[in-house]
Order: sequence, then structure tokens, then C-alpha cells
Amino acid sequence: MNLSYPITRFIGRDLDLTPNFFGVTTYDSDEMKNGSYASNIKDLKVVVLHFRAHKPADWSEDDIYAWERGVGKYFRETDELPLIKTYIVSLAYTQDEVVRTGLTIFPYIFVGFAIMCVFSILTVFIGSKYQHQWSIHKITYAVTACTTPLLATTTAFGIAISLGFRFGTVLCVTPFLVLAIGVDDAFLMINAWNRVCGKRIRSGIKDDLRERMAEVLVDVGPSITITSFTNAVAFGMGTFMPTPEIRLLCIYTAIALFLDYIYTITIYAAIMSIGGRFEMRAEKTVPKSCDGKDKRKMRTCCNAEYNGDIISLAVKFVFRMMKLNPSNNAFQLAVFLDNYCNWLSSGFTSIIMLILLSLYWWASIKGAMNTRSSLTPEKLFLADSPMIEMSAIRNKYILPVYSFVTVFVRNPGDLQNASRLERVESMVEEFESIPSCTGSEFTKFWIRDYKAYLKLISEEFAEDTTQDPAPFSSADLKTFIEWPEYRHWGAFMKFDNETNQFTSFFLTIPYRGSNQSDWSMRLKLLKEWRAVADNYADIGAIIYEDEALFMDQIESMLPITLQTSIATLACMTIVCFIFMSNIFTVLIAVSSITSICLGVFGFMTLWNIDLDPISMSTLIMSIGLSVDFPAHITFHYYRTGLNPSFTSIKERMAHSLKAIGFPLLQCSASTVLFVLSLLFVSCYMSEVFVKAIVLVIGLGITHALVVVPAILCALSNIYQYLVDYKDSQSTSSQATRITKISQSPMMRRFRSPVGNKVLPVVNDDASR
Repeated sequence: MNLSYPITRFIGRDLDLTPNFFGVTTYDSDEMKNGSYASNIKDLKVVVLHFRAHKPADWSEDDIYAWERGVGKYFRETDELPLIKTYIVSLAYTQDEVVRTGLTIFPYIFVGFAIMCVFSILTVFIGSKYQHQWSIHKITYAVTACTTPLLATTTAFGIAISLGFRFGTVLCVTPFLVLAIGVDDAFLMINAWNRVCGKRIRSGIKDDLRERMAEVLVDVGPSITITSFTNAVAFGMGTFMPTPEIRLLCIYTAIALFLDYIYTITIYAAIMSIGGRFEMRAEKTVPKSCDGKDKRKMRTCCNAEYNGDIISLAVKFVFRMMKLNPSNNAFQLAVFLDNYCNWLSSGFTSIIMLILLSLYWWASIKGAMNTRSSLTPEKLFLADSPMIEMSAIRNKYILPVYSFVTVFVRNPGDLQNASRLERVESMVEEFESIPSCTGSEFTKFWIRDYKAYLKLISEEFAEDTTQDPAPFSSADLKTFIEWPEYRHWGAFMKFDNETNQFTSFFLTIPYRGSNQSDWSMRLKLLKEWRAVADNYADIGAIIYEDEALFMDQIESMLPITLQTSIATLACMTIVCFIFMSNIFTVLIAVSSITSICLGVFGFMTLWNIDLDPISMSTLIMSIGLSVDFPAHITFHYYRTGLNPSFTSIKERMAHSLKAIGFPLLQCSASTVLFVLSLLFVSCYMSEVFVKAIVLVIGLGITHALVVVPAILCALSNIYQYLVDYKDSQSTSSQATRITKISQSPMMRRFRSPVGNKVLPVVNDDASR
């Protein structure tokens, strides 16, 4: 017995240790000369053992998983191996770890919901107080705004499962996404309701609940519809993703977002109507302390009286602690908005914005060009999962020195035919000729041992006259695998259960290379294997590699991402054009969406996020989310252009920002705050979603409140200049034509005796 590495000699047979021993350091030849060492192995880091078992006939798939879990549990919990740290990898354990990731995320939905409710109540309180529309019913609006998306999510789950879609643990992210995105619509409706109520009270118009709610829906309905449909379409495009789990996430989320839109304009609007009825009753009950002349004061008094002493004291206490005075701050806000719109509409701002945008686009494009496709299974696990540590060990010790391909020969034919046998052996030699192959002595190919078996038989039984089965016949192959030293080859060969004929087999060929842990290099090697197998289609040669499913997606991820993004952007354009027929406004909205998405794509790469199925889905999601920001400002600016009461560009922009500025800030802050709760779960998926949403919200709010308004003002100024120039040219041309006509002989008799002027028309009726 010779315990050497990489080949051990045991009872006259060579045993390959390369599939089992890794991180091996050996003694050099000088150290081995004195013969004091039983093995040339000086140090050993990792030992890999493969356990295979025959499935009992009465076992189901669940029984197999139970057996795998039992084996893994024993090694993870045993105290009998204190000096050895064991890692157990099996399909059942891998699935359990993926499930654990989802189940760990799920409880934090309630934490995020509580945070969202507190934030919603606080911001609705501040916004309503500034607009002098605070009432106790606003708390109901705020809490229901957070509840509606969760109702839509549960309904979507029920519908999808009833339609035959399976449930996956990745769907635990869906409530986070729907609540973070869907609550925005409710905030817009609350702000619109406050604005409509304030306008009706100040104008003294007697109206009913139906008219107010109709005006609210007319005001924000198109914006809500645009953003809801684009979000649903964006996730709908995610159904074309190559990864099944990501497709599942996109399908469920798209259904939930559509249902959230339906629930917002039905259930949530109905709840607002119920609360609005009580608020309108309170408007009619004017306290005696109010003189009835100042409508704003009257409204504030009504709210204080209606809410009761406790609410009034609480409101005063909070504002005193925050040192807020609604009236003074409202005036200061109006002054700030006026100055801000002056700044937006100036030519200096346009130039500065162009320079900053150029730098931003350059950085985004540079980051996008450096993106790298990568897909590793450990991205699906929690940070404390043993699978992460096991994967790191595998990348460090195993892959650089050992990886293998399994070659299945499904149609070997009659191997007694010399040409057929030569064809099989030629294929194996071609696989072994690939430069990174470890060597033919490490290939697990049963025919080589079978030939040694035939040689041994011919030598030992040369004088035996008994007729033996022909070599390579099914009967002789059966005899071969019955020998104890060759019994393991039975797992590599397949015989027909009815005819006992030899039908197929497989073999493994090992490879090594320091760059084998790099996925792009592994993909290159995978292509070489497939090219060889394609040359031997006549014998049914195909290859199998454990992670080929992931490697196949590397090349397709970038093209699919680009195609899906372009298709999604086209859908966004169509939806925007339906509600904003002005091509000028639609182009600005679509350009802004493209700019935001480009920034997200580029800065995600700079933020150390590779292109993989999870980041692909977040990029598609970002397109849908990015619509929310430019759509609102461009739509409101478009509507102000249809209103003749707005006579200047500054007035149009001020009205637009006043209508959607606070709701956009409210929506953005709530989305980021809620999604940050995902960071309680330390896993790659949470990290990607948080980074993507922080980027799209940050870039989106910057575009909505700074970039797009500046561009709208700049282009409107240019358009107004061209119109004025055209009008001046038209007026000048008209004056020239009048002068030429006055010089004609026909007009000379109408000239005044003094000067070259056309006489005024005399009114004959007046002279009479």
C-alpha cells in the first residue's frame, strides 16, 4: 500500500485522490528520501466525500429528501468529530437554505408596515396642517394607505395560485415592493383632497361630496393611472427573464400592482368619501369664536373644535416642539417656491443643468460599459448560511485544481463493432486533448478498466476451453461489473430492465486551472465541451455540468436586459402618450425615464452590483418606478398649459410643483424608509433591492424637482421666443404689405393733404 498523492496504490490498484483531496501540500523528493514519511502529503485542507445510495422501490421523492436532511442533520449536530468541521451539500439542504432566506425576510413586513404607518400619519399630519385641512379622519386615510397595497398583494397571491402558478420563497419580497410602490397613489389622493377642500372653502362654493371626490379623481386620476400601469407593465416585462424564480416574482408583483390600482380608485376612494362626509359636516359647524370672515381661520377653528381638546392640544404641542407655524411657514414656502421657479426659468440654470447632466450621463455610461455578468448560487442564501462558507472553500481550494464534465453516451450501439468502439474512444481522446484537461489517467472511463479485465481473463483462463461470452457483449459486461474491484462501474452503465441489453453509459473527465473559479472562463470551457460533443451526435453524446444552467444565462443576461428595457420603455412611451397627447411633454417624460434608468444601471455597477437575474429584475423594476417622477410633473405642467389663467411659464411651474412637490417627497421618503427594513435581513437579494430603490428614488426625485422642471422651463422659453419672433415677423410683413397698397394710385385719393397717411374712414351716420 502506497499512500501517495495524487495516485495511491492499494492492493495492486491505482486510486485517484484528486476528486477527494484538496489544498494538498506535498513533501519534495529530498524530504521523502529518508523514508520516515508514510505518505508524501504534508498538509491537507479539504476532503470531499460523495455518498451515493440506491433508492428503495417504495420510496417517494419526499422520502429521499427526508433521508438527505437526516444525514445532513447528523453531521451538523454531532459532537463526535471535534477536530473536523463538516459541510453537507445536497439538493434538499440547498432548497432548505433558499426557503430560510425567504422566511427570514417575511416577518420584517410587519416591522416595515409599522414604520410606514407612523411615517404616513406624521407626513399626512404635516401636509394637512400646512393646508389647514387636518382632521382626525386623516389618520384613517394614512393607515388605510398602507393597508390597501397589502390587500392587493394577498388577493394577487390567491389569484395567481388559483391560476396554477406555484409559490416560491422569493415571493416574500413582493409585499415589500407593492407596499413601497403602491402607497404613493394614496398620498397623491390625500394631497389632492386637501387642495380641493381648501379651494372650495376659500371660494365659499356650496358643493357636495360627489363633486369634491370627482374633482380629486380628475386631478390625480391620470397621474395615478400612468404610474400604476407603467409599474405593472415593467414587472410584466420581467416575465421574459430566464430565471424561473425571478419570473415568478415579476408575475406576482405585476398582478399585485394592478390590483392595488383597482383598490385605490375603489376601496380607498370609498374610505376617503366616508371620512370626507364627516369633514364636510364639520365645515358647516362654525364655532362662535370664529367671526366667519376669515375662511382659513374658520377652517382651523372647525378642525380644533371637531377634533376635541385632546387632539387640539396634541397638535399645538407637536407644532410647538417642532417650532412650526403653519401660517408663517406657508408664506415662507410661497416665497421660496417663487424664487425657486425664477431660478429654474433662468438661462444660467439651463446652462448649469446641461453641464451637470453631461457629467452625470458620462459617469452613468462609463459605469454601464464596465458591467459584468455574474451568477453564483450563493447569492440566494443568507449571509450566515453554511452554504456561503462552503462556496468560498470551493472557490478557493476545489475549482482551481478540479472540475469535471460528465459525458453521456446515449447511443453507443454494438461495441463489438470495432468502428463503433473506436468512435467512442476517439471522442474521449478529443475531450482529453483540451489544454486544461488534467490527464487521461484521471478520466473515469469504464472501457479502459474493462480492457484490463479482458486481458486479465485471457491470461488467467487461457487454457480454459469453456466458451465465455463475447467481449463487449451485454452478458460479458454484466459479468465485468459483478467483480468486486469493478463493481463501482455499474453506476456508470445502464441496461434495459426487460432485455438486459446494454443501452448507455457516462464517463467523467477532469480539468484544472487557476482561473476556473471565474464564471466567464468556465463558460468558455463549457463551450469547448459542447463543441466536442456536437461532433459525436451519432453516438448520442451530450454533456452535463452541475452549474451549466447558471453559466448559460451569463451571455444572455445583457442582451435580454437591453431588449426588455427597450420594450418596457416603448410601453412607457405609449402609456404616457395616451394620457399626454402633447408630443413635446411625452418626449421630455420618456427622456427623463431613460436618463434615470441609465443612471441606475451605471451606478449599480459602480456600487459593486454585477448583472445577474436579481439585478436584472431590479433594473426592469427601476424603469417602472422611474416613470412616477417625470410623469407627475410633466402631466401637471401639460395641464397648466391648457388653462388660460396661467399667463407665464413661472406660474405654470409654480402651480405644478405646489401640486405634486410635497406628495413626491412624501412618496420617495416612504418608499426608501420602508425598503430599508430589508436590510435587517443580511442577504444579497435584500442588498440589491435596497440599492436599486435608493438609486431610482434619489435620481428620480432629483429629475422630478430639478432636472425636468429646468428642462421644461428652458424649452418653454425657447418655444415662446420662437413664437414671439414669428409673430413679430408676421406683424412686420403685414405692415409692409399695407405700405405698398397705400402707394398705389387707387389709394392716393384717400391720402391726407398733409403727410403720406391713409385717411380714416368717415362714419356717414355720425355726420347725419
